[in-house]
Amino acid sequence: PICGNKMALLARVPSLGIATPTCRHMACAALRLGSLLGDTAAGIAIGGHRGCGENLLDGQQHVVPQQRENTVHSFVEAVHLGCSFVEFDVQVTADNVPVIWHDDEILVKGQGTSTSECEVKDLTLAQFRGLVSRSNKGSGWVTDVVRHFRSKISQQVPDESPWVCGSDDGLPTLQEVFQALPEHIGFDVEVKMTVPDDVEVTPRAEVERVVRPILECVEACASGSSRTIVFSSFDPDICIELRRQQAKYPVMFLSGCGLYKHVDGRRTSIAQAIDVAANNGLAGIVVPASILMANQGMVADAARQGLMVLTYGLDNDDPACIQRQQELGVHAAIVDDVAHVMPLIKAGSSSGGSAKEGEVVREEEQVLVAS
Repeated sequence: PICGNKMALLARVPSLGIATPTCRHMACAALRLGSLLGDTAAGIAIGGHRGCGENLLDGQQHVVPQQRENTVHSFVEAVHLGCSFVEFDVQVTADNVPVIWHDDEILVKGQGTSTSECEVKDLTLAQFRGLVSRSNKGSGWVTDVVRHFRSKISQQVPDESPWVCGSDDGLPTLQEVFQALPEHIGFDVEVKMTVPDDVEVTPRAEVERVVRPILECVEACASGSSRTIVFSSFDPDICIELRRQQAKYPVMFLSGCGLYKHVDGRRTSIAQAIDVAANNGLAGIVVPASILMANQGMVADAARQGLMVLTYGLDNDDPACIQRQQELGVHAAIVDDVAHVMPLIKAGSSSGGSAKEGEVVREEEQVLVAS
């Protein structure tokens, strides 16, 4: 087997009552994701989470969206639907190739009830590509990969389920993603680490093993390009090293702000997230939309430190949530149900709001920043 033998609601979405950027505006990533560089008047950028969204299970136990997450096909479709940037997860193989994959572990169904488990760093590029391969019987893809999916309905983690998608694609390298998408589409490159949550500080050797090949790949692929690129990571040590080794691309600290348990206190609160970013020369923070909506003053707190704010999470599948973030001054929202959200945002922008097309209403921005 490829892997070693380590056994181991969506709310009803109302129409927007304000003018929201249309697809034409979103297509200009230099402007839209460029707002991350400080031009908040440009509005809130909308990005696709792992492309068209994280693969979840719906009520009928079908994998949704139909595109396999973190694939070129999913990224291209998110762009077609109107996203101005895509977010994706990068890990590094055993032979030092940056590839696109989210989960800490890879689960592969064996004979009978057996399942083998490994990580990206255990596999060569060839082995990684073999996880999802072309069918020998013609068109289509085959895979023995299974997953502990999140459920779109209950948020509970069900048993292992086959990771079979209605519209599948191969697993890409970081280089291939650069080559496949036009330069006007921005990238949020999340550096994904698999260090256990009971390890307070990521070992220096592991930081270097991951950061160096990713930076080398980005530098080679983006040289002479106008593409807007930001780095992000839940690992503060990775963020600090990304910032130390280069200053060309902004680095954002991803934080669950206490949603996820971790022995490293830097990862466990809003205040710590802001401190980590402000004290280490980072550009800003990326936080769960649910946390931000319950603690809306954090946008002003971050702004006082000169930090930008992005959000992620299933709450962003409600355009009303994105509208409120837009009013607060959030720079970008990373969306999962792209096929559902983007048409509603476009419809909202053409509903005849009082603002001009593409203009953002920020009624409370001055009050928030001054408070």
